Amino acid sequence: MAGRTLFDAGFSGLYQEHHAWLVRWIARRTVSSDSAQDLAHDTFMRLLDRPSVPGSILKP
Repeated sequence: MAGRTLFDAGFSGLYQEHHAWLVRWIARRTVSSDSAQDLAHDTFMRLLDRPSVPGSILKP
């Protein structure tokens, strides 16, 4: 269970540090901010489906 807690903390930090800029980056390339929010959400959900990824990302 401790491993899951470490994963949750790592993923939470990754999300908090990078969600806002990812939404802004996507919004500049899409028509609506709602689409940007949806795409950013989908991106993080894909990362969440791969538990080994957040810990191995060196330069998000």
